[in-house]
Amino acid sequence: MEKENEDKIKKLITTAYFICKHEKPFTDFPRLIELQEVNGLDMGNFYRSDNACRRFIQYIYEDLFKGVKMQIENDLHFYSILIDGATDSSVTENELIYLRFVENGRPVNHYFSIEDVEKADAQGILKEIEGAFTRNGIPNWKDKLIGFGSDGASVNLGCRGGIATLIKRDVPHLVITHCIAHRLELAANSAIKNHKHMKEIQDLLQYLYKHYQYSPKALRELRQIGEALEEKVSKPTKLAGTRWLPHIHRALEVLVREFRVLLAHFEHIRESRSGSAEVQGRATFISKKLKNYKFLYIVFFFLDILKVLSVLSLKFQQDYLTLSAMFDAISTANLSLIELKTVNGKELTNFLATVDSQNSTYKDIQLSNMNIDEDFTRQKQVIVDLIVAALDNRFEPMEKDPVLKAASLILSFSEWPQDRNDLATYGNEEMAYLLENFHEILERNGCNLDAIMDQNGEWKDFKAYIGETQGNSGC
Repeated sequence: MEKENEDKIKKLITTAYFICKHEKPFTDFPRLIELQEVNGLDMGNFYRSDNACRRFIQYIYEDLFKGVKMQIENDLHFYSILIDGATDSSVTENELIYLRFVENGRPVNHYFSIEDVEKADAQGILKEIEGAFTRNGIPNWKDKLIGFGSDGASVNLGCRGGIATLIKRDVPHLVITHCIAHRLELAANSAIKNHKHMKEIQDLLQYLYKHYQYSPKALRELRQIGEALEEKVSKPTKLAGTRWLPHIHRALEVLVREFRVLLAHFEHIRESRSGSAEVQGRATFISKKLKNYKFLYIVFFFLDILKVLSVLSLKFQQDYLTLSAMFDAISTANLSLIELKTVNGKELTNFLATVDSQNSTYKDIQLSNMNIDEDFTRQKQVIVDLIVAALDNRFEPMEKDPVLKAASLILSFSEWPQDRNDLATYGNEEMAYLLENFHEILERNGCNLDAIMDQNGEWKDFKAYIGETQGNSGC
């Protein structure tokens, strides 16, 4: 009987794990149990309520966290903390806390805690962070702390009273990082706002979303037109979201894919004079833009740009991203963007191949302002230069940070010199700087700094190993 009950509890715990993993409400727990019973499983007659589900998830978390806690206490010498604020459905301020450390030779992010914030200022949030570590039996959490990451809100990164500044008073070697994915979003958004045509594209996408989001009648008409034209219709998507770049990229892809259906619908609204004056004005604006050759040219050019930025955004979201890989990804994106000044990307190439220059049509739609010989080079250069400048403005502080700069040079192994004369002194100044910056935490963890930089020390052994490895691999 005991074994039978144990098997039933295992099924209940697995069900609770599913609820949590897929972000379902606790109230789904009893219904999922009933579903499994319909499929022939014996789920028992106990622990079937939503409160039982809540308790199971708490036990699961405590069991999973034991491993992380043991790592922090026994195995880890260094880690960084990542924080992000949010407001839940009960309008309660929360602060998510993650730990980032090296595991099996690769950087990983581990969930640590989510804390209700009583007062959402720097002191109040720091109090909750300290409370989370203390409650989990790690009161001396700053002893192993080397980095802090967050978005750019002043409460987090304010130079006078932000959370990072407050922590740095106790941890002078702390490396403070503004989330790179967030930096990228801000860079792209600022570039778009400063260019007329890109801002027009953004406004048009916003108009499309609002028109169909708040009018079931409009969405029904759009789908009816799609059926008549024998084209599948997707609802225009919103631009806002936690990851803005993929949202605007997806919204623009929907516009391009549903071009004929969307234009037909707004032409119908304009010609039938249905709807309010605001709807009429919106229909006229969208119709004119979608039949304007110059506008469409920039739309497809912008889509090629967004593909480059979306690839960069996805790269920045990888848990195992390293510092050198980040700088390499930025350099690659810059080269791809600069190439688009003179070489048409895939989307723009397909658009130009589809345009009928003799009849001035695109997908059988008559276009205005069409001059197939018009040179858009200047406009493309201005757009690319704006975006590249925005990226430089956001990421240049990181590239100039002495700690990050030194670490990046040392960790970019593919760029190490192969000549022994050059390799002998390569990175010596940077390594000495890093050892000086982190000397306190290194010595606390038993690191012999003199043994690293001695004439025949570990740093030279390491360089010899890397140099030999590169030579054998043909790098």
